[in-house]
Parts: sequence; C-alpha cells; structure tokens
Amino acid sequence: MSRPDRQAPEGWPLAIVFDFDYTLGDSSTGVIEGANYALTGMGLPPATDDAICATIGLSLENSLVELAGEENRGRAEDYIRLFVEKADAVMADSTVLYDFVPGVLAELKSRRVAMGIVTQKFKTRIDTILARDGLEGIFEVIVGADTAIELKPHPGGLLSAVSALGCTPQQSLYVGDSGTDAETARRACVPFLPVLTGVTPREAFDGYDALCPAHSVAELPKLVDTWRGAP
Repeated sequence: MSRPDRQAPEGWPLAIVFDFDYTLGDSSTGVIEGANYALTGMGLPPATDDAICATIGLSLENSLVELAGEENRGRAEDYIRLFVEKADAVMADSTVLYDFVPGVLAELKSRRVAMGIVTQKFKTRIDTILARDGLEGIFEVIVGADTAIELKPHPGGLLSAVSALGCTPQQSLYVGDSGTDAETARRACVPFLPVLTGVTPREAFDGYDALCPAHSVAELPKLVDTWRGAP
C-alpha cells in the first residue's frame, strides 16, 4: 500500500476525523433491532444478524437494497421511517464505545490533534452517546445522517468537517472500518487509515490508496508520534 504521510505536512496529522460504527463503538444490537423491525413492518422477511451487520456503514436506503433486493429500493422511505422509529427507542442505550476509546481521545487531545466525526448515524444519537460517557465537547465537529446534505461515500461531509477543523484535506486523516469510508476518503483526497474492528476484511482495502490497516484506533497515539517523528 502507498503511504500518504510520505509527503504530509509537518506535524501531520493536524486533524483526525473518525467514522463511528465499528470504528469508535458498536451499535450492532440496535441496528439489528431496527432493521428487522422495519423489514417485518413492511411485510418482508427478517434478515440474519450477520447480513444486517454487513450493512452497517451504508445509507439506510442501500441497507434495504442489500437486505431485501433492488426491487424494494422504491420502498426506502417506509424502511427509513420504521428503522428510525425503532432506533429512537433503542439505539443510544444499546450502543457501546470500545473501552479504549476515551483514553485514545484524551491522548490525541494532549497531542493537539483536532478531532471530528463523519458518520451515517444521526448526530443527535452520537451527541447522546458521548454525553452519556462523559465525552461531550471532545469532538469539534460531528456530521451525521441528519445534518449532512449528502451521505457517504459523497465527500461533502468529510470535506466540511475538515474545513470546520481549520485544516486542508492533506493536513487531515480519516479513520474508518469499511469500504464506504475508504471511498469517502478517496473522493475527498484525505489520507485514510483503515481499522479492523468491523466486519470488513483487511484485503478489502487493498484497492485504495490507504495507510496500512491498524487493528483498532487504540494504535493511533503511537502512530501519530511516529508520523510526527517524536522521539
């Protein structure tokens, strides 16, 4: 794989933008409940847990297509309405941050790394989860499905987050777990670090101009020190 940091600006990265699902936390329980609530409410057969988890990171419309076929794309509005109805009741409480995340965020903040989130999850849910875990205010910008004009892999949300953090794409890093995240970073011309805490296999990132995958974001503080040439 190529290494975007070879020509990176001094002090790179100045900003790190994260995906959320399977990158900072696990919301699969709520996603499974929401997806099957919506499918059965539409008179469609429920999907397996594995099939639903494989759609995490996609838009809800594309998730429906993956679970129920292209012939149901025209019913996406019903799927989204029912999914959100269930998610409003269960998603925040059933989502857990990975246990190493608070420490990682504190270490990155001590290194003066500006941080943001760009996710397909609603910003309002992210706000609730972060407040619950005492992490409100640590991210300077959060772009979610309820605030973005275009969803990933459209680069608009990532570019707006990078701009809000006062950086250029080349001064920034996007961290995510899926092909959707990799494609978003590619379109935005933002260096990309894959993490392997999701369901996407390592080899799926081979076609992207990405950094060598990390096992999790727990590796980020040491990686930042390495990239910055810290002793």
